[in-house]
Amino acid sequence: MRWTIRLVFAALLALASSAGAIPPPWVPLGPFGGSIRSLTTGADPATLYAVTFDGVFRTADRGLSWTAINLRGDVTSLAADPVHAGVLYLSVQGEGVIKSTDGGAHWAPANGGLAVQSVAPRAVAVDPARPERLYLLTASAGLWRSGDGGASWRSGGPAGPRSIAVSPAAGTAFLSANGGVYRTLDAGATWKPAGRGLPAGPADALAVAASDPRTVYAYYNGAGLFRSQDGGASWHRQRAAFDAGALVAFAVSPHTPRLLYVSLSNGGFYRSLDGGVLWTGLAGISGVKVIAGAEPRTSGTVYAGLGTGRAGVDLGGVWRSADAGTTWTPRTQGMFAIPVATVAADPNDARKLWTSVDATPYRSLDHGAQWKPRRSIPTADDAGHDGVYVNFIRKLAVGAESLLGPQSLSWLYALDDRALAATGAFDSSLLFRSYDDAVFWQLLASPVPSTPPSAEMLAIAPSRLSQLYVVAVDRTGLTSQRIYRSTDSGNTWQQEGDPGLVCGLGDLVVAPASPEVLYAGGSGKSPAPYLCHPPFSPGVVRSDDGGASWTDISAGLPGEFVAALAVDPRDARIVYAGIGAGVAFPAGDGVWKSTDGGQTWSRAGAELAGHTVSALLASTLPGRLYAVVDGNRVFRSDDGGASWQGWTRGLRAQGITALTADPGDPRRIYAATTNGVWALTEAD
Repeated sequence: MRWTIRLVFAALLALASSAGAIPPPWVPLGPFGGSIRSLTTGADPATLYAVTFDGVFRTADRGLSWTAINLRGDVTSLAADPVHAGVLYLSVQGEGVIKSTDGGAHWAPANGGLAVQSVAPRAVAVDPARPERLYLLTASAGLWRSGDGGASWRSGGPAGPRSIAVSPAAGTAFLSANGGVYRTLDAGATWKPAGRGLPAGPADALAVAASDPRTVYAYYNGAGLFRSQDGGASWHRQRAAFDAGALVAFAVSPHTPRLLYVSLSNGGFYRSLDGGVLWTGLAGISGVKVIAGAEPRTSGTVYAGLGTGRAGVDLGGVWRSADAGTTWTPRTQGMFAIPVATVAADPNDARKLWTSVDATPYRSLDHGAQWKPRRSIPTADDAGHDGVYVNFIRKLAVGAESLLGPQSLSWLYALDDRALAATGAFDSSLLFRSYDDAVFWQLLASPVPSTPPSAEMLAIAPSRLSQLYVVAVDRTGLTSQRIYRSTDSGNTWQQEGDPGLVCGLGDLVVAPASPEVLYAGGSGKSPAPYLCHPPFSPGVVRSDDGGASWTDISAGLPGEFVAALAVDPRDARIVYAGIGAGVAFPAGDGVWKSTDGGQTWSRAGAELAGHTVSALLASTLPGRLYAVVDGNRVFRSDDGGASWQGWTRGLRAQGITALTADPGDPRRIYAATTNGVWALTEAD
């Protein structure tokens, strides 16, 4: 028996070895949040579903933690079966309706009879009295209804449906459409105008009290709030329209039919305890997009879904109140619906991480466990007029002041893309610096005289943190591309040579072993007589003198565009090139390697051939490399690129923009993604 167990165990070990090591899981670090499109309570009072522009998230503990159940940005709404836990419906652009019966673990089409490519679904709703009965509002194909949980659909109803409120009373629902407010008493078979007392035209919001289906509300931006206490037969105005802004969200407590909440377009948030006659302003949150009354046994519990508000500062997410909106606490842990473009680790303090949301840098002092916003990049022009520009931080990097020694105070650099606020037209990419952890930002002196430069690339020498390189273009033409070098943390600049990648820049790296050795990648010139016309030629150039002169080392590389470069930390002659997507070759072509400074190239691993590589990271651990493949997958190599294994376990992101290693522990890797910052802790 022992021998049998040993043989089985040995066979399992051999199988695991042949299939490669099991990757450790990636863990989301945040910043957490997201712009909430819809918020829905489930059959379990502790369960809540939030639809964001980056996917659908679920909490089973009243918002203390969130889990992604569907990461796609084309979901418009979610409806949950109030009786059968785990039964969910999503309205999805291009698919109509999809359904899950296991809380979002698996999804299947529920669109029988729907012209899914043309219906443009806006919202799906469940009848609480008969949960297999569904309603679907579409932008282009009117109202649809299903009586069998989405297996089949049929259309019919008032034209131009805008919103629907389904009553707990059997077969009853209210619809706001182009012609006004309508009511059905036979599950949508027929619709008639709602009762007396309503203004003409569509209502901006409808709601039925779950605890008393006789109580129905309709709000009109121009006329105010109307209430019916006889199931919609007659209506009476409760108050005039709010003057402060248009209605954004309206909700009725599921426990108390007279407890109401209203959010307005100017950020105002109000509560009424008497069915809408008197209103009290609620403080503590603003920018509420959706409201969900929850837990029918607890009248004071309410959830608010926020938009992302000021660019990069208000991160949205879900907030919870247990006292009917008097006080609020954020409940966003694990909701990774905030895109970040960059992640940087401080070489002087491995605990300190940086990322950015729009124009706002975020700092963590505990390896990413918590993030705090810092001061945004200024939007003023040269004359000090604020709000002239809209900024977006493309890259953050950390260097050090040369006069203070290798363990000196860190400097934070931000490569900022700037557009005119009035038109959105691109203006320039500028380099900012901060010596005090982004409390004060300094625009570094322009390396290019007169016309402000476009600082396309930034690289800091890992072995000399006060030495910076910038690829700048003075916007007079593609051939004006130049390298500028600073040896004093950006105080002064020296113009160096032209790398010659006139048809596109992909990456700029400094060899970790030598601050004077640089590699730049992108696209070179097109075949004559064109300057930049597909098919482009792949371009990699090398400088051994700090950018003063450059050697073209592109011969032997495939494709059109070198998107990523990495240099071995111990040997500046060993360089890796990731072939990105081009025009004539949109798929890219994996990773290529040179061991002689680019004189010759060979393919690094057949597994990535034909795939787009957009980022590379060469670890200080001998032979270890990481590559971002096809935009959202990570691969690892432990033999200098000879072979690769998928290394994306647990990483749920639509796109990966950058990789970096913890300067204190090369086994800890960070990824900047369209779904926040993620961390990988290697076991070996």
